[in-house]
Amino acid sequence: MEAGTGTGKSLAYLVPSALWALRHDEPVVIATFSKVLQDQLLHKDIPIVRRLLGAPGLRAVVLKGRGNYLCPRRLEDMMRQGPRDEDEFRVLGRTLIWLLQGGSGERDDFTLQSRDEWAWKQLNAEDEGCTAKTCVQRMGGVCPFYKARRAAQEAHLVIINHALLMADAIGGYRVLPEFSRLVIDEAHHLEQATTEALTQVFSTSTWRAWLRELGHRQKGLLGRIAFFFQREADPRVSASVQALIGQVVDAAFHFQEEIKTLEALFGAYLDEVHPNRAQYRYALRVRMTPSLYHQPWWQQVQREWLRIRQHLESLHHRMEQLSDYLMRGLREVQDDEQYSTLEDLHGRLLTLDQEALAVRDHLQAFFLEGEIRQDMEVHWLEWEPKRQTIRWIRAPRRVDHLLQDNLWEKKASVILTSATLTVAGSFRFLQERLGLFQARTLMLPSPFNYEEQALVYVVRDIPRPNAQEYTQVLAQALVPLARTAQGRMLVLFTSYRQMDDVARRIRPHLEAEGIRLLLQEEGRSVASLVKAFRAGGPAVLLGTRSLWEGIDIPGQDLSVLVLTKLPFGVPDDPIHAARAEMYRDPFLEYSLPDAVLVFRQGFGRLIRTRTDRGLVVVFDSRLLHRWYGRTFLESLPPCRVYQGSWQALERIVEEWLLPSLM
Repeated sequence: MEAGTGTGKSLAYLVPSALWALRHDEPVVIATFSKVLQDQLLHKDIPIVRRLLGAPGLRAVVLKGRGNYLCPRRLEDMMRQGPRDEDEFRVLGRTLIWLLQGGSGERDDFTLQSRDEWAWKQLNAEDEGCTAKTCVQRMGGVCPFYKARRAAQEAHLVIINHALLMADAIGGYRVLPEFSRLVIDEAHHLEQATTEALTQVFSTSTWRAWLRELGHRQKGLLGRIAFFFQREADPRVSASVQALIGQVVDAAFHFQEEIKTLEALFGAYLDEVHPNRAQYRYALRVRMTPSLYHQPWWQQVQREWLRIRQHLESLHHRMEQLSDYLMRGLREVQDDEQYSTLEDLHGRLLTLDQEALAVRDHLQAFFLEGEIRQDMEVHWLEWEPKRQTIRWIRAPRRVDHLLQDNLWEKKASVILTSATLTVAGSFRFLQERLGLFQARTLMLPSPFNYEEQALVYVVRDIPRPNAQEYTQVLAQALVPLARTAQGRMLVLFTSYRQMDDVARRIRPHLEAEGIRLLLQEEGRSVASLVKAFRAGGPAVLLGTRSLWEGIDIPGQDLSVLVLTKLPFGVPDDPIHAARAEMYRDPFLEYSLPDAVLVFRQGFGRLIRTRTDRGLVVVFDSRLLHRWYGRTFLESLPPCRVYQGSWQALERIVEEWLLPSLM
């Protein structure tokens, strides 16, 4: 069901979902893509439903994946053992301050930088040795994850994100309670969420972090196990454990050395196809195509993998033996503190072993089975210059059959909704992508009066987007536009590179006018960007793909929306390229409808209430000069569409926009 902005989609599915859950004592699961919508449902819409239905006992919770919750047992262990490096020291300190200030133990309430990810992983509840019994008996039931899970078991409405839905349905995650009724909001994202949930990645930097955690020194896992068993009364057990630890260290060392060789092979290949690789600021991706599998260097890669696999098998076998000794210790130990320590060591060992097995299976598929998996998977290399690392990545080429087998055929009722599910009035594109040919469809227009509230201005004299002078002219046009509109402007790009270039060009001019320039950057949340944009005087916000949707800035704070380019997928994106190849006419059947959906989402950032009034400026003349431009315009709600030169933009703002701002 497509329902335009302002229709009341949330109440339309919450009311019947609540009635069903209350009458049948069975939960209804509601999956969204964004945290913003989850918060809106829980704190704004569901309280309204309680009042409407006279049902104060209607229970609703937000449930997230295990990695989003702090594990008190692991926190206690890190405090007892002490952090192993600067990253853990920093994250531990911030975590303790957060808890002292009333932190919930949910990661979304705790701002982390990308460099903090591995340290947080040592504290979250994604632990193979973690059990509800342990939580209740040892932690007094305070574990945030099990508290949330128990609440979900008793709730009428369980709100989750798409990633958790797919991990539970396809990945066998088993976090959600049993349910047969499902609502998927922001459903245009479902293919992306499913793809991300099933994407497998191995990088050399991740493996180095894995080895650091395993480490045999004092604060590494193996060092702690060795220290524990030094006190073992039976010297034969102690000697056996020490010998096993030595064998694990040897296997891990040999694996690391072979990975370096493998990395060098791929590095040499990347240097051959991209001689200026050292100058790249952004990720460089190379898709594995049939021709690559028959090149001599690939045969060398496969031989290297066979040696690596032997070391991984040895590593797994030794870790299993070590696990047996830890299990025996758990059965025999009497002291509570020793039991606690041993249980944590065993849980961490199991987690690391499962990660090593996942690496083995992933790389096996990448190096030995890539050619035969091409119909179902996409494989590519990624060079990440910031971390100086190579990543080997696999993703599903299509998800329709996975959704059919694991979701559509398993549930009694599924409702998918969004403001953007159609292209030129047809659901066909999304139905094909999601395998939903038998679904009933309904399209409802927005109640907003777009003809009076929105004006679309297409700049006709801008150079083509791939022209060298395009960025210069775009920057030249944005400065007077921002000045005349007194900020209040969101500029959406399709690439970080171009966004950074435009920001560099316009920043000094905007600052001279007293207009702040905000830029979407790594580590900064969308919520913090929006908050900064709405506070502190005139501002211009520049963003890329993730800001084309999901942000809500009603009122006069946002009055000008700039779409720099038609948001076609990047041709060399491995997933986009592989999926386009599945069509007889890739552009018409895949690239165009995919771009139209994103374009509609971008347009939807402007008019958020019945009283909003704004201007949409499109700096892409293909909307006028190419045959497919009509498809984009026909997919928008009825509104005024003008065309003209970029020099006339100041006059358009003065005539259309400024009177409404007075």
